[in-house]
Amino acid sequence: MKLKKRVLVVDDDHDVRNILSRFLLLQGFAVETTENGTKALEIFNENHFDAVLTDFHMPRMDGLSLARQIRINDPQIIIIIITSDIWMSTQEKALVDYVIEKPFRLNEIYTILQGALEPKVQNYASSYR
Repeated sequence: MKLKKRVLVVDDDHDVRNILSRFLLLQGFAVETTENGTKALEIFNENHFDAVLTDFHMPRMDGLSLARQIRINDPQIIIIIITSDIWMSTQEKALVDYVIEKPFRLNEIYTILQGALEPKVQNYASSYR
């Protein structure tokens, strides 16, 4: 049995969290959600995740601050930021693996997650051909 990839979805907008969660569950991911970076960091520190999908602007702790903290604990995790703020500095972009502009397309998120999470297994297998 193949283990489901675990994704933490962080967004202060309940509807966005709900849409992303339902979509990712239908695509076969295990999903946990929360509404801000502070709670996300607590959940992240208590569980294993393969990817974090976070909003940029949130109360308490924004997406970049969350990314900074997560990178300390797990430098290899896939971090995707969703933002309506097109401009981000090079230093800020270096904290995350992907930046998706709002309004986003669900298939874009799925494609990024599949591409980012699956090659680890495929590359290992293909190295023995």
